[in-house]
Amino acid sequence: MAESVTPSNPLANSISLNGEEINQSVPTIPTTDTGIVPTHTTTITNQPVTDENGSNETVVTKKRKKTSPIWDDFDQVESSEGTKAICKYCKSDMWRSSHQIVEYMVITGHFIDAGWNLQKRVLSFVQVPAPRRGIDVADAIFKCLKTWGIENKVFSVSVDNASYNDSCLRALKDTISDNNSLPVGGSLFHVRCCAHILNLLVQDGLGKIKGIIHKVRESVKYVNFNDSRFKTFVEIAENKRLKEKKLIIDCPTRWNSTYNMLSVALKFKSVFPVYKEREPHYNYEPSSEDWRKVEKICKFLKVFNLATHVISGSEYPTANLYLPEVWRVKQVIDDAIEDRDSFMREMATSMKEKFDKYWGECNMVMSLACVLDPRCKLHVIKFCFPLIYKPEHVAAENIEKVKNTLQEMYDEYAEKYHGETIISGVNTNSLVASSNVVSSEISGIDEMLNMVREKRSHSSNKIRIRSLSL
Repeated sequence: MAESVTPSNPLANSISLNGEEINQSVPTIPTTDTGIVPTHTTTITNQPVTDENGSNETVVTKKRKKTSPIWDDFDQVESSEGTKAICKYCKSDMWRSSHQIVEYMVITGHFIDAGWNLQKRVLSFVQVPAPRRGIDVADAIFKCLKTWGIENKVFSVSVDNASYNDSCLRALKDTISDNNSLPVGGSLFHVRCCAHILNLLVQDGLGKIKGIIHKVRESVKYVNFNDSRFKTFVEIAENKRLKEKKLIIDCPTRWNSTYNMLSVALKFKSVFPVYKEREPHYNYEPSSEDWRKVEKICKFLKVFNLATHVISGSEYPTANLYLPEVWRVKQVIDDAIEDRDSFMREMATSMKEKFDKYWGECNMVMSLACVLDPRCKLHVIKFCFPLIYKPEHVAAENIEKVKNTLQEMYDEYAEKYHGETIISGVNTNSLVASSNVVSSEISGIDEMLNMVREKRSHSSNKIRIRSLSL
């Protein structure tokens, strides 16, 4: 009998491959056009059941509608084990059986094919023995790489912040290094999942305003509790000619679903006072001051929400987009620390501590990717590092580290392919896609490039004026 497997603690390992393309016959990850499970769809299935007398009868089962916005962050996958959910942000995942203490891991390889197109393939779906130790996960990953014959083509592995991942990556790095030298001595091997860190960052900040969030969440629960309450709420909203038709509840462990809940509830803020008059047992109405704070919080979190969508995209390269988004996040945190409202200052201060903890050290892979973007080169590094890393000498040291690592990578590449003719070609569609990752909002990289151009133009004008005066 197949186990019913449900998502449990995504491991967030993503393996970037160097060199030859993986066989195209490897199954791809099933995804939908939007990645969102429709909330209006109800599926009815017929399941044959054998009773105690041996006769067969058909039982009609009805799947529940998925109304929570948490499903925006997962893709559904059908397999022999049942329906699973794969986190869009992390591309190696752990599942636990609902009937046994058995955990599984899926390993996904990401690579660039001969046409410079971003590809991803499921490499393995394996059981990880309990207890889940870092060395066990490392052994499972290396065994998979060995089976495919690509253990010498690994460039980096992306992981979340789980404690066992550090020991896992150390063991895996040592094992791979014994078989083949890693680029730049393995200094680029361990990459932390950016979306996961962003989630930790915002969750820590939201903890400072949990009282306001609790009021909104309980209000949504109360309204959605039954049809009668919901119908009353909708009637009031229609009388006020509001376009939105329903509230959405969040998943407390996913900050972006909390952001969506607050954003939608904010549009109904004029409905709740009237609803309170009709529902005497409703005791969670946010005050006008609460709504003012919610409005300010949503404006603040909008940048984080856009950054999450940009760096977690799967249809375009994202490594080169990471640094501009981190820069923009740092800017809004610094601005919030100077805000007049104490609740914003408290929230931003907490988030800054997390920012410095996880992003205080230069992320070399993402920095190099940004430099190799022909739109950015070293100009963006020189522009944003002094704004991200304090004091000034730390920024200067990090800029120098990026330059030295880039030179070291080039020297290794030149030595490896000395005398060979390299056929190069750039897929311009990928650059266009990465520039238009958010259709209705300006992305971090566009904003940064505009500022870099303005700064360089201003510097050129100053030099021109100085030369004329001489």
